[in-house]
Amino acid sequence: MASIVKSQIGTGQVGGFSLPQTWEDQIPADIVALSQIHVGAQMKGEIASSTRLLSIGSSTVTNAECYIHYTAEAGHSHVDDPGIANNPLGYDPAKGAALRFTGDTHSTITIACAHTKVDRMQFSNTATSSLAGGAINVFGTTATFVDINQCICESSSKNTSIGTVLVRNASCKVRNTVSILKGVTVAGATAMNLNEGAQAINCVILAIGCTVNYALVMSTTGGVVKNCYIGGGTLGAHNNGWGAGSFSGCFSDVSATGCVVATAVDSFESVALATIDLRTKTGSLLRGGGVIDNVNAAYDIYGQPRPQSSNPDSGAWQYVVVDTVGPNLTEQTAISTGSTTYSGSVRTNEAGGSLRALVSINAVETAVTTKANGTPYGVAAAGALSVSGAGLTPSTTYYLHFVHTDSSGNDSARVTTASFTTSAAGDSTPPVLSEPLFDETGSTTAAGTVITSEAGGLLYKYISTNVTETGPTVKGANKTQPVASAGVQNVSFTGLTPDVAYYVHLLHRDAAGNDSNVSTSAEINTFPISTAGTLTTKPFKNGERQVLASLANLNVAVLTLPSLSYVGSVSGETTGVDGTNSVSMAGVNSGVPYAHITTNAAGTVIGAEIIVAT
Repeated sequence: MASIVKSQIGTGQVGGFSLPQTWEDQIPADIVALSQIHVGAQMKGEIASSTRLLSIGSSTVTNAECYIHYTAEAGHSHVDDPGIANNPLGYDPAKGAALRFTGDTHSTITIACAHTKVDRMQFSNTATSSLAGGAINVFGTTATFVDINQCICESSSKNTSIGTVLVRNASCKVRNTVSILKGVTVAGATAMNLNEGAQAINCVILAIGCTVNYALVMSTTGGVVKNCYIGGGTLGAHNNGWGAGSFSGCFSDVSATGCVVATAVDSFESVALATIDLRTKTGSLLRGGGVIDNVNAAYDIYGQPRPQSSNPDSGAWQYVVVDTVGPNLTEQTAISTGSTTYSGSVRTNEAGGSLRALVSINAVETAVTTKANGTPYGVAAAGALSVSGAGLTPSTTYYLHFVHTDSSGNDSARVTTASFTTSAAGDSTPPVLSEPLFDETGSTTAAGTVITSEAGGLLYKYISTNVTETGPTVKGANKTQPVASAGVQNVSFTGLTPDVAYYVHLLHRDAAGNDSNVSTSAEINTFPISTAGTLTTKPFKNGERQVLASLANLNVAVLTLPSLSYVGSVSGETTGVDGTNSVSMAGVNSGVPYAHITTNAAGTVIGAEIIVAT
């Protein structure tokens, strides 16, 4: 792997270079042999000069792994400016590292070296000579695989051969970049030249305050233009001097092959010279008008992800969908875990931001109070969030209040748990579990009850094929439910295997941390794969022992044994000539006994018996 040789450039640099050309001049002739990547990282602010600022020549040997990279120092780019949502995409050294050429015969930066990368920079050329170049000039047959990304480029170049940005070769790309030609009245000046099949992706190519000019020129072999806005040109039917290119997801202020017509005034906040603002307007056709390109344009000129909706925006700037909806909190619970401690949980539908949890003796707290005094918790993902705390008073009733503030600053509604009461100080008496009564309720389910002597804490529930289990094993399964009150606790299980013998093991840890005995049920056997078994009654007879044939409008309910869990019911039944009734339903299994209850239309029970299904 190539090693990175990084040098700072400009005012405030440490151990680097004052000027970018001085940095480039010291790069070795063969960085492939040295296995190096040379990075020039410019500091925030402008370097301006009338002499050559930066020319990356063709003499350095490079490849895809060993290359020259000119960029802004981390934190020193317009990409890092905290006001990116309101940044108008114009040249502004106060917002990040910038180069400005003021002389007569150069572009601000020229590139002839293969595999060069230039990104996160601003370039301006304010020279007025017809010999002056543009902002970026990628020239010569050696300049292959050059990548220009996230740059702001503007010039007043009168040079009709170069333009504000000039790129050659089909392997070269300009991405997420603004290229502006400003106030030029010389015939044939251009905002961008794409030669020999070069590519422009998610760019704004715009001539402002210009006459007799082109916005985009392609020559030799047509270029590839994707998700770009091309406007302000006054020559050429397609804002295109000569040659032809491939367009997709593009917009132009005149009718052009492969481009949707959208005026610059309707597309951007401002296209006046004094107030350039290339953020897209509300209602702009550019919003969502691009085509997906996750390789070349997964983010915009400021690093905002693309797309924000089904399709990315065209142009350099991606409109960020503003979240104005607060999270939704549900399933809030809290329990005492001791005489001074508690735990709780709540479910949120949104990731990010901060959850505040406030425990208090008040049944109602405002969202403001909850946020101001609650304990903060990060929200890494949507779903269930757990909280816990200490410092409560023994034998006291509390409530737990939650507010989730998302990453956009939207608050959820405040939600509050049911009350919970801390245990008395010094509680060392464990609960007692008794009478575990469980039954299979289907081929993959079981349910039943157990009785506890104490309220509070958690009931640990574990089902296995083992006749006995230890307390640590039962707790280690970490399947729990709160114990709101002493007495009967309803417990259920799902996801079991059909036709298997199981035992239910339970343990109650009270709020003071005392563990009960492990209470284990008798053997239960899940049903085989569910079939529609049949239950046939004995003949119905009257008081004189006469068979009651053709009884109508009977209702039948079927329950499991011994837990009497509901299996199903049917209505509109009749008895046959022999006085019997037969019903079949899913969940009734052959060879298994069931409780069968028959009522008439008035709701009176006329038959109740245990029937083994066939």
